[in-house]
Amino acid sequence: MKKEMLEEHFTNNSVPHILVVDDDDLFRQVMFNFLSKKKYSVQICKSGKEAIKYMKEKRFDIVFCDMAMPEMNGIKTTKELKKIDPEAKIIIMTGYADEDDWREIQKSEACGGLLKSFKMDDICLIIKKSIELNNKEFKTWILNSLKNIKK
Repeated sequence: MKKEMLEEHFTNNSVPHILVVDDDDLFRQVMFNFLSKKKYSVQICKSGKEAIKYMKEKRFDIVFCDMAMPEMNGIKTTKELKKIDPEAKIIIMTGYADEDDWREIQKSEACGGLLKSFKMDDICLIIKKSIELNNKEFKTWILNSLKNIKK
């Protein structure tokens, strides 16, 4: 990540910067509306390729990325985003997941996975913790906390 981008982010980070990556138009818009009302800086995009473009331009405090997308799924998108920003905190979201999907998410470079049946207030807590904790602490917290959230 470019030094100038990091400096700009940390001087203007009074508002958390969030990237939502999902090919579902309605879900993207719901996330955008909710997070914007909570006064977060939100960028939405519909594909992994778009997410890569945005990540090259700006640093995000957390990325919420859909698992099942055309062209590039959430695992591949996470891998590419981590090449740009190794410290990126990424949560892979899915509308449905079997045990193999959960294992794949846990093996990936993402901090964790989240079923899309979550409560919107859970998102606010995840964002808060992503800012408070370093990457290792956040991943541990997310793995322990999401067991309750994903049920």
